[in-house]
Amino acid sequence: MDILQNILGILVVIFMIILLIKKYESRMVLFSCGAILCIIAGSPMDAFEAFTKAIKNAKVIEPIVASMGFAYVLKLTECDKHLVHSLSKFLKHAGIFLVPGAVLITAFINISITSSSGCSAAVGAIIIPLLMRMGVHPAMAASTVFLGTYGSANLNPGYAQTIIVSEVSGKSVMDVIHYEAIYFGMSGLVCALLLMAVAFYLKEYKGYNDETLIGGGCRL
Repeated sequence: MDILQNILGILVVIFMIILLIKKYESRMVLFSCGAILCIIAGSPMDAFEAFTKAIKNAKVIEPIVASMGFAYVLKLTECDKHLVHSLSKFLKHAGIFLVPGAVLITAFINISITSSSGCSAAVGAIIIPLLMRMGVHPAMAASTVFLGTYGSANLNPGYAQTIIVSEVSGKSVMDVIHYEAIYFGMSGLVCALLLMAVAFYLKEYKGYNDETLIGGGCRL
C-alpha cells in the first residue's frame, strides 16, 4: 500500500509540474494537487484544515490584504502610470545602459505592485513603446519588463513569501527584507547587465524602426 501511495504521489507531483509549466492558474493547481495528495494519504480533510488555519493567521492575511489594497489604489488613481512616466524619463539619458535601466525601473515598481501581471501591464504599456522608439527590438524590450518582475516583489513588506520566511526564521519582516535586498540587488544588476550583453550579441540593442511608432508612441 505504501509503495502504491508513493507512486501515485510522484505522479501527482509530476502532473502538477507539467500544469505549472503550461501556465495554468498556479494557486488552483497547487491547492488541487495538494488536496489529491491528502486523499491518497487517507486524510482528505487535511488540505481544508490547513487552508482554514492559514486564513485565521492574521500575521499573514492582514499584510497581504493591505498590500493588495495599496496596489489597487495605485491602479485606480493611475498613480502607477505616473510613477512609470517619472522613472522612464531617466531612460532618455541612459545611453548604453538603456536595457539594464529598464530592468531596474521595472524591478523597483514591482516592489509596490507585487503582482507580476499587474506590474507588467502598468510598466509594459509605457516602457516597451519607449524602448522601441529608441531602437530596441520588441522582443528585447519585452524581456526587460519580464526580467524586472523576477523576485523584486519579495522586498515588499506585505508579500506573502516574505512574511512566511519571517515567521519561520524568527526574524522581523524588515530584517528579512534587508537580507534579501543585498542579494537581490546584486543578482538583479548582474542579470540586467547579462541581458544587455545578449542584446548587443543579437544586435537587438539599436536599429529597430517601427513605422507605427514614428510621430507617435510614448511621449514623456
